[in-house]
Amino acid sequence: MIFHWIKWDFKMFRAQWVIFGLIFGVMSVAVHSHESIAFQGMLTFMFAIIPASKLIGAKFRSQHVMSRSYLLSLPRPRLEIYLMLLLRLQVFAVPFMAYLICLPRMGVGPPLSADLMLLDQRLLMLLVPVVSVWLSAMQVSTQISIETISSYLTLVQRFFAWTLHVVVSVVEFLLVVGLFGYAVLYFRLSAVNAVLASVVVVAIAMLRVFLSYRRWIRV
Repeated sequence: MIFHWIKWDFKMFRAQWVIFGLIFGVMSVAVHSHESIAFQGMLTFMFAIIPASKLIGAKFRSQHVMSRSYLLSLPRPRLEIYLMLLLRLQVFAVPFMAYLICLPRMGVGPPLSADLMLLDQRLLMLLVPVVSVWLSAMQVSTQISIETISSYLTLVQRFFAWTLHVVVSVVEFLLVVGLFGYAVLYFRLSAVNAVLASVVVVAIAMLRVFLSYRRWIRV
């Protein structure tokens, strides 16, 4: 069943894959600088998050978005459907994960190389998929929060709901990214602290996946 959905995703986002491949390829061949490396990172990150709104499903079906009620009515356990959804989102995150894993080998000039030399490749390969899954779960929560907040009647309710959502999301994002950066940059200097930071990142990712699942199954 998962192969059917992945095939459908590739067919629906075929143009995006082609455009992304062309831009990334031209940047890789024609330009090689600090700016091009940063641009490639932003490009892979945007490519990983853009399809989420269509894949997650909406409360009400539209011309371009499938209804979550249809997904939840499929003759499969709901947890299995949710995990397949995360896996489908991970397909679009593959370029972003590959970019992060290959980043230590993309250094240009002494300043960038000196910082990236501290990266531990094995820990990086372990944490990057975890952070990617956390990012996908965050997209699920954000999509559902948008639907929920939009249904509030008064402007005051929507304002405070948006404020709370933004604050929680930013704090969680900074916590995960900060601990991830600390773990991979300072593993060789303080292995114990880096491992503890990695454990916290995994715990936050698992908690976010669970909370997003609980929200996603509530149509």
